[in-house]
Amino acid sequence: MITMPKYNEISPCDTPLLDAAGEAVSLGDAAAILGRLKELYLNEENKKHGAALAIVEKYLFRAYEYLYFSSAETDTAAFFFDEEYHSRNLTETLAHLDREEGTKAFAKAIEAISALRYEEAGAQFRKSALLGDPNGAFNYGITLSRGDGVARDDLEASFWFWFASLQGHEKAMMTLALNYRKGEGVLRDGMNMIYWYLRAAIAGNNDGLLACASCLAQGIGMQNMQELGTKLLSAAMKMQDRNNVKFIGEALSGLREALEPFIYNK
Repeated sequence: MITMPKYNEISPCDTPLLDAAGEAVSLGDAAAILGRLKELYLNEENKKHGAALAIVEKYLFRAYEYLYFSSAETDTAAFFFDEEYHSRNLTETLAHLDREEGTKAFAKAIEAISALRYEEAGAQFRKSALLGDPNGAFNYGITLSRGDGVARDDLEASFWFWFASLQGHEKAMMTLALNYRKGEGVLRDGMNMIYWYLRAAIAGNNDGLLACASCLAQGIGMQNMQELGTKLLSAAMKMQDRNNVKFIGEALSGLREALEPFIYNK
């Protein structure tokens, strides 16, 4: 029997949505799981259950992972609901992907774009993404979001931005943050927006730092953080000062630690 994890902040009126997500996973078939979770996530009626829907999003992205990166030996319930098993399973799977071939596919996609062969480019970006190349994943996300040579799919595009972000792709992090800010492909979510700008900033992306600081200073995405945002913004403008660099590092680290418990897709 598949049992959903317990979440402390979920009200009783939200539990039917999580129960439905658990039932979706019990379908077993990867495509069926993904299809049902997409229905739940995109259903207008479910948008009033924001806290629960954020958790459904986690399992939706995990469904894409399961579809594309699981093996016949993968324990379905554990993959979705056991964090340690999921992390270990995905790490092992990615370690065995042929990244060299993924890089070659990415190069072929760039060549195809130069020759205006968009369908070929889309297919090569997809191949590169499935072989674990973060540049391929990011660019396949761009391709899906634009519908260049492939059917447009903003939701799957966001998954690939997320997948590339997990591998440290800074542009993917920035794009994902913007998607959460605008509600494109994912639900509008200020906390997730701040989180991915923050992750980009920690990775060394100055635009991510400025965006994170600016949003906090204006009270966008998170409340009661204007003072920290203003200080971060000021420090970011004077990076030649060693004390400012130290302050930024400590502030970003502390903010990430504070946000992590509330971010499901991290």
